[in-house]
Amino acid sequence: MVMVAVAIGALIWKPRLLTFTIVGLLVGIPVIGFGAYALQPATVPPAGPFVLAALISAMIASGALISALRSPQVPFRRPAYFYLLALDAAVVGAASFLAIWQPGFAVADIVGNVIWAFAWLPPGQRTTDAQASVEIAAARSRVFRFLADASNWPKYQESTDSVQVEPPQPLVEGSCVTVIRSGPDFRGRPLSATTTVTYFVDELVPDSSFGMVMLGHLDNRITWRLSDSPTGTTFATRAWGVVPYPLAVFGLMLEFWQYWNLRMSRVERTHARLKQLLDEPSPQPDTVGH
Repeated sequence: MVMVAVAIGALIWKPRLLTFTIVGLLVGIPVIGFGAYALQPATVPPAGPFVLAALISAMIASGALISALRSPQVPFRRPAYFYLLALDAAVVGAASFLAIWQPGFAVADIVGNVIWAFAWLPPGQRTTDAQASVEIAAARSRVFRFLADASNWPKYQESTDSVQVEPPQPLVEGSCVTVIRSGPDFRGRPLSATTTVTYFVDELVPDSSFGMVMLGHLDNRITWRLSDSPTGTTFATRAWGVVPYPLAVFGLMLEFWQYWNLRMSRVERTHARLKQLLDEPSPQPDTVGH
Protein backbone atom coordinates (compact mmCIF):
# COMPACT_ATOMS: atom_id res chain seq x y z
CA MET A 1 0.00 0.00 0.00
CA VAL A 2 2.87 2.37 0.74
CA MET A 3 4.44 1.63 -2.66
CA VAL A 4 1.12 2.21 -4.44
CA ALA A 5 0.61 5.49 -2.55
CA VAL A 6 4.11 6.69 -3.47
CA ALA A 7 3.57 5.73 -7.12
CA ILE A 8 0.22 7.54 -7.32
CA GLY A 9 1.69 10.59 -5.60
CA ALA A 10 4.59 10.73 -8.05
CA LEU A 11 2.27 10.47 -11.06
CA ILE A 12 0.03 13.22 -9.71
CA TRP A 13 3.04 15.45 -9.01
CA LYS A 14 4.64 14.85 -12.43
CA PRO A 15 2.08 13.36 -14.83
CA ARG A 16 4.58 12.35 -17.52
CA LEU A 17 5.42 9.19 -19.37
CA LEU A 18 8.94 9.56 -17.96
CA THR A 19 7.55 9.48 -14.40
CA PHE A 20 5.44 6.46 -15.22
CA THR A 21 8.52 4.67 -16.57
CA ILE A 22 10.62 5.36 -13.47
CA VAL A 23 7.80 4.37 -11.13
CA GLY A 24 7.21 1.20 -13.13
CA LEU A 25 10.87 0.23 -13.00
CA LEU A 26 11.10 0.91 -9.29
CA VAL A 27 7.89 -0.51 -7.83
CA GLY A 28 6.02 -2.22 -10.67
CA ILE A 29 6.97 -5.84 -10.01
CA PRO A 30 7.33 -5.37 -6.20
CA VAL A 31 3.71 -4.18 -6.00
CA ILE A 32 2.58 -7.24 -7.97
CA GLY A 33 4.72 -9.51 -5.81
CA PHE A 34 3.42 -8.13 -2.51
CA GLY A 35 -0.13 -8.22 -3.88
CA ALA A 36 0.29 -11.90 -4.74
CA TYR A 37 1.66 -12.59 -1.25
CA ALA A 38 -1.29 -10.78 0.34
CA LEU A 39 -3.73 -12.99 -1.55
CA GLN A 40 -1.86 -16.21 -0.78
CA PRO A 41 0.36 -15.64 2.26
CA ALA A 42 3.00 -18.18 3.08
CA THR A 43 5.54 -18.76 5.80
CA VAL A 44 7.92 -15.83 6.09
CA PRO A 45 11.46 -17.07 5.43
CA PRO A 46 14.45 -15.78 7.40
CA ALA A 47 15.48 -12.30 6.30
CA GLY A 48 19.07 -13.42 5.95
CA PRO A 49 21.24 -11.03 3.95
CA PHE A 50 18.28 -9.39 2.22
CA VAL A 51 17.77 -6.72 4.87
CA LEU A 52 21.46 -5.81 4.76
CA ALA A 53 21.35 -5.63 0.95
CA ALA A 54 18.32 -3.35 1.14
CA LEU A 55 20.03 -1.03 3.64
CA ILE A 56 23.24 -0.83 1.61
CA SER A 57 21.24 -0.12 -1.55
CA ALA A 58 19.34 2.65 0.23
CA MET A 59 22.61 4.26 1.31
CA ILE A 60 24.02 4.08 -2.23
CA ALA A 61 20.82 5.55 -3.68
CA SER A 62 20.86 8.42 -1.17
CA GLY A 63 24.52 9.18 -1.88
CA ALA A 64 23.93 9.16 -5.64
CA LEU A 65 20.96 11.54 -5.31
CA ILE A 66 23.00 13.97 -3.21
CA SER A 67 25.84 13.82 -5.75
CA ALA A 68 23.40 14.45 -8.60
CA LEU A 69 21.96 17.52 -6.90
CA ARG A 70 25.44 18.92 -6.27
CA SER A 71 26.68 18.30 -9.84
CA PRO A 72 26.56 21.04 -12.50
CA GLN A 73 23.25 20.76 -14.29
CA VAL A 74 24.67 21.85 -17.67
CA PRO A 75 25.49 19.68 -19.45
CA PHE A 76 23.14 17.19 -17.84
CA ARG A 77 25.17 14.05 -18.55
CA ARG A 78 27.03 13.86 -15.24
CA PRO A 79 24.05 14.27 -12.89
CA ALA A 80 22.04 11.98 -15.19
CA TYR A 81 24.43 9.12 -14.47
CA PHE A 82 24.16 9.79 -10.74
CA TYR A 83 20.37 9.66 -11.05
CA LEU A 84 20.71 6.39 -12.95
CA LEU A 85 22.90 4.96 -10.18
CA ALA A 86 20.29 6.06 -7.63
CA LEU A 87 17.54 4.33 -9.61
CA ASP A 88 19.57 1.13 -9.96
CA ALA A 89 20.37 1.05 -6.25
CA ALA A 90 16.72 1.69 -5.39
CA VAL A 91 15.65 -1.17 -7.67
CA VAL A 92 18.11 -3.53 -5.99
CA GLY A 93 16.91 -2.35 -2.58
CA ALA A 94 13.25 -2.90 -3.43
CA ALA A 95 14.04 -6.33 -4.89
CA SER A 96 16.04 -7.27 -1.77
CA PHE A 97 13.13 -6.29 0.45
CA LEU A 98 10.72 -8.21 -1.79
CA ALA A 99 12.97 -11.28 -1.70
CA ILE A 100 12.21 -11.77 2.00
CA TRP A 101 8.66 -12.79 1.06
CA GLN A 102 8.69 -13.44 -2.69
CA PRO A 103 12.15 -14.54 -3.99
CA GLY A 104 10.76 -15.44 -7.41
CA PHE A 105 9.27 -11.98 -7.95
CA ALA A 106 12.52 -10.42 -6.72
CA VAL A 107 14.47 -12.29 -9.39
CA ALA A 108 11.90 -11.25 -12.00
CA ASP A 109 12.26 -7.62 -10.87
CA ILE A 110 16.04 -7.66 -11.33
CA VAL A 111 15.86 -9.50 -14.65
CA GLY A 112 13.20 -7.15 -16.01
CA ASN A 113 15.22 -4.06 -15.12
CA VAL A 114 18.40 -5.54 -16.59
CA ILE A 115 16.63 -6.31 -19.87
CA TRP A 116 15.25 -2.77 -19.98
CA ALA A 117 18.69 -1.28 -19.30
CA PHE A 118 20.43 -3.38 -21.96
CA ALA A 119 17.75 -2.55 -24.53
CA TRP A 120 18.93 1.10 -24.57
CA LEU A 121 22.66 0.42 -24.86
CA PRO A 122 22.80 0.53 -28.72
CA PRO A 123 23.02 4.19 -29.84
CA GLY A 124 20.62 3.40 -32.67
CA GLN A 125 17.88 2.80 -30.13
CA ARG A 126 18.45 6.28 -28.71
CA THR A 127 18.72 8.26 -31.95
CA THR A 128 16.19 10.86 -33.04
CA ASP A 129 16.22 11.98 -36.66
CA ALA A 130 13.89 14.68 -37.95
CA GLN A 131 14.04 15.57 -41.65
CA ALA A 132 11.90 17.97 -43.66
CA SER A 133 12.13 20.17 -46.74
CA VAL A 134 10.32 23.08 -48.34
CA GLU A 135 10.29 24.69 -51.79
CA ILE A 136 11.15 28.38 -51.80
CA ALA A 137 10.64 30.60 -54.83
CA ALA A 138 14.00 32.36 -54.53
CA ALA A 139 17.56 31.90 -55.72
CA ARG A 140 19.88 29.74 -53.62
CA SER A 141 22.23 32.68 -53.03
CA ARG A 142 19.42 34.77 -51.55
CA VAL A 143 18.19 31.96 -49.31
CA PHE A 144 21.70 31.22 -48.10
CA ARG A 145 22.46 34.89 -47.31
CA PHE A 146 19.30 35.07 -45.22
CA LEU A 147 20.09 31.86 -43.31
CA ALA A 148 23.76 32.73 -42.79
CA ASP A 149 22.72 35.92 -40.99
CA ALA A 150 21.87 34.47 -37.58
CA SER A 151 20.01 37.64 -36.60
CA ASN A 152 17.29 36.46 -38.99
CA TRP A 153 16.69 33.19 -37.14
CA PRO A 154 14.16 34.60 -34.63
CA LYS A 155 12.10 35.82 -37.60
CA TYR A 156 11.12 32.31 -38.60
CA GLN A 157 12.31 29.84 -35.94
CA GLU A 158 9.57 29.13 -33.45
CA SER A 159 10.29 30.05 -29.80
CA THR A 160 13.68 31.60 -30.66
CA ASP A 161 14.05 34.90 -28.80
CA SER A 162 17.58 35.99 -29.70
CA VAL A 163 20.83 34.75 -31.24
CA GLN A 164 24.41 35.77 -30.45
CA VAL A 165 27.40 34.91 -32.66
CA GLU A 166 31.08 34.78 -31.70
CA PRO A 167 33.03 36.08 -33.51
CA PRO A 168 30.44 38.55 -34.80
CA GLN A 169 28.74 38.16 -38.15
CA PRO A 170 29.01 36.78 -40.72
CA LEU A 171 28.88 33.09 -39.85
CA VAL A 172 31.97 31.09 -40.76
CA GLU A 173 33.30 27.67 -39.89
CA GLY A 174 34.31 27.88 -36.24
CA SER A 175 31.60 30.35 -35.24
CA CYS A 176 29.82 29.75 -31.94
CA VAL A 177 26.11 30.51 -32.04
CA THR A 178 24.21 30.95 -28.75
CA VAL A 179 20.46 30.62 -29.10
CA ILE A 180 18.07 31.78 -26.36
CA ARG A 181 14.67 30.14 -26.55
CA SER A 182 11.39 30.33 -24.68
CA GLY A 183 7.98 28.91 -25.36
CA PRO A 184 6.80 25.32 -25.15
CA ASP A 185 9.09 22.32 -24.80
CA PHE A 186 8.95 19.28 -27.08
CA ARG A 187 5.81 18.16 -25.22
CA GLY A 188 4.03 21.43 -26.02
CA ARG A 189 4.11 22.61 -22.40
CA PRO A 190 5.30 26.12 -21.44
CA LEU A 191 8.78 26.44 -19.96
CA SER A 192 9.27 28.12 -16.59
CA ALA A 193 12.39 29.91 -17.87
CA THR A 194 14.30 30.53 -21.07
CA THR A 195 16.82 27.97 -22.27
CA THR A 196 20.25 28.75 -23.71
CA VAL A 197 21.92 26.42 -26.20
CA THR A 198 25.29 27.00 -27.90
CA TYR A 199 26.18 25.49 -31.27
CA PHE A 200 29.53 25.21 -33.04
CA VAL A 201 29.50 25.70 -36.83
CA ASP A 202 31.63 22.93 -38.32
CA GLU A 203 30.41 23.08 -41.93
CA LEU A 204 29.64 26.02 -44.18
CA VAL A 205 29.64 25.86 -47.98
CA PRO A 206 28.33 29.09 -49.54
CA ASP A 207 24.99 28.73 -51.32
CA SER A 208 25.00 24.99 -50.58
CA SER A 209 25.12 23.69 -47.00
CA PHE A 210 25.46 24.55 -43.34
CA GLY A 211 26.01 22.34 -40.31
CA MET A 212 26.51 22.75 -36.58
CA VAL A 213 26.80 20.62 -33.46
CA MET A 214 25.56 21.36 -29.96
CA LEU A 215 28.37 22.14 -27.53
CA GLY A 216 28.34 19.68 -24.66
CA HIS A 217 26.37 17.24 -26.80
CA LEU A 218 28.51 16.74 -29.90
CA ASP A 219 26.37 13.83 -31.08
CA ASN A 220 23.49 16.29 -31.63
CA ARG A 221 23.71 17.89 -35.06
CA ILE A 222 21.68 20.20 -37.31
CA THR A 223 22.27 20.51 -41.07
CA TRP A 224 20.74 22.62 -43.82
CA ARG A 225 21.04 21.74 -47.50
CA LEU A 226 20.17 23.99 -50.46
CA SER A 227 19.60 22.69 -53.97
CA ASP A 228 18.08 24.03 -57.16
CA SER A 229 14.46 23.22 -57.93
CA PRO A 230 12.04 24.13 -60.76
CA THR A 231 10.48 26.79 -58.54
CA GLY A 232 13.74 28.15 -57.11
CA THR A 233 15.39 26.42 -54.15
CA THR A 234 14.78 23.31 -52.10
CA PHE A 235 15.64 23.93 -48.45
CA ALA A 236 16.14 20.64 -46.57
CA THR A 237 16.79 20.43 -42.85
CA ARG A 238 17.88 17.54 -40.68
CA ALA A 239 18.19 17.49 -36.90
CA TRP A 240 19.48 14.29 -35.38
CA GLY A 241 20.99 13.36 -32.08
CA VAL A 242 21.62 10.57 -29.60
CA VAL A 243 19.77 10.78 -26.31
CA PRO A 244 22.16 10.20 -23.36
CA TYR A 245 21.89 6.65 -22.09
CA PRO A 246 20.52 7.47 -18.61
CA LEU A 247 17.74 9.63 -20.04
CA ALA A 248 16.74 6.86 -22.43
CA VAL A 249 16.52 4.42 -19.52
CA PHE A 250 14.36 6.91 -17.62
CA GLY A 251 11.92 6.97 -20.55
CA LEU A 252 12.82 10.15 -22.43
CA MET A 253 12.88 8.30 -25.78
CA LEU A 254 9.33 7.14 -25.13
CA GLU A 255 8.31 10.77 -24.66
CA PHE A 256 10.06 11.77 -27.88
CA TRP A 257 8.07 9.13 -29.74
CA GLN A 258 4.87 10.17 -28.00
CA TYR A 259 5.22 13.80 -29.08
CA TRP A 260 6.87 13.20 -32.46
CA ASN A 261 3.94 14.60 -34.48
CA LEU A 262 3.97 17.75 -32.36
CA ARG A 263 7.69 18.21 -33.02
CA MET A 264 7.29 17.72 -36.76
CA SER A 265 4.36 20.14 -36.93
CA ARG A 266 6.62 22.74 -35.31
CA VAL A 267 9.24 22.14 -38.02
CA GLU A 268 6.58 22.53 -40.70
CA ARG A 269 5.43 25.84 -39.24
CA THR A 270 9.05 27.06 -39.18
CA HIS A 271 9.47 26.13 -42.84
CA ALA A 272 6.20 27.83 -43.73
CA ARG A 273 7.35 31.09 -42.12
CA LEU A 274 10.70 30.91 -43.91
CA LYS A 275 8.93 30.36 -47.22
CA GLN A 276 6.62 33.29 -46.55
CA LEU A 277 9.59 35.56 -45.83
CA LEU A 278 11.67 34.57 -48.86
CA ASP A 279 9.21 33.70 -51.62
CA GLU A 280 9.57 36.11 -54.52
CA PRO A 281 6.50 37.08 -56.52
CA SER A 282 6.04 35.12 -59.72
CA PRO A 283 6.81 37.14 -62.86
CA GLN A 284 3.68 38.17 -64.68
CA PRO A 285 3.49 37.45 -68.44
CA ASP A 286 3.63 40.48 -70.67
CA THR A 287 0.31 41.40 -72.16
CA VAL A 288 -0.19 43.36 -75.37
CA GLY A 289 -3.30 45.45 -75.78
CA HIS A 290 -5.15 45.45 -79.11
